[in-house]
Amino acid sequence: MAQPKIIDIILRLVNNILMSNRPESIIIDNLEANKLLKNISVAKMLLPFFLTPVNLTKAAAELAIEPNRLYYWVKKFLNLNILTVTHKEKRAGSSIKYYATPAKTLILKADRGMCSIRDYFDHAISEYNEAVSEGIVESLLSLDQDIGIMMTSNGRGALQTRVALISKYGQAISIREELLKPNSPAAFTTWNHLRLKHQDAKELQAKMTILLEEYEQRASPHLKGYYVQMAIVPEVK
Repeated sequence: MAQPKIIDIILRLVNNILMSNRPESIIIDNLEANKLLKNISVAKMLLPFFLTPVNLTKAAAELAIEPNRLYYWVKKFLNLNILTVTHKEKRAGSSIKYYATPAKTLILKADRGMCSIRDYFDHAISEYNEAVSEGIVESLLSLDQDIGIMMTSNGRGALQTRVALISKYGQAISIREELLKPNSPAAFTTWNHLRLKHQDAKELQAKMTILLEEYEQRASPHLKGYYVQMAIVPEVK
């Protein structure tokens, strides 16, 4: 009875050595793999396997999906060499496989025409927009007040649209103050078309980056999830 346990311990030690020697990153220059992983919903199926080897049951639990559904993707990942079997543990006459990505970071090499990058943004924006839309609507519903969409000129050459509260006198009231109240949902969305000096745009870019990095350090898988969108890009004419 002790022998299998000793073997498992040895296998884990060997695996730990192998995992510690994993490269920090590898470039995936495979058209089929790139096509598969640029879909963020599919790429998320790899999430449990980046940091340490895990078995199918544990990985499925982490993703809150059925093991059979995850196994479908695991087989695809194995065939494309973006997932590997690190070791096996014997249990009651069978063996449990442990999987990990071949490197801590996978880099999907883009084609010269940037089509894969465009597709990546299309998938990511579509997924996040849907989640953000659902989240903000639920947050607004919780306010239980009359709400409308305000449209006007911002006086600086751009159309301004904003979701606003409607007062009993038919006036638009900023919804931001309502949502900033301590008991209101932590929700905020905005779209802006700003005409700025390059220096001001770079300053805004830097502040957004620093702010996001600060709160990324506070994030934990055990806390409530929030979708965050931050973007500043030059207008293409």
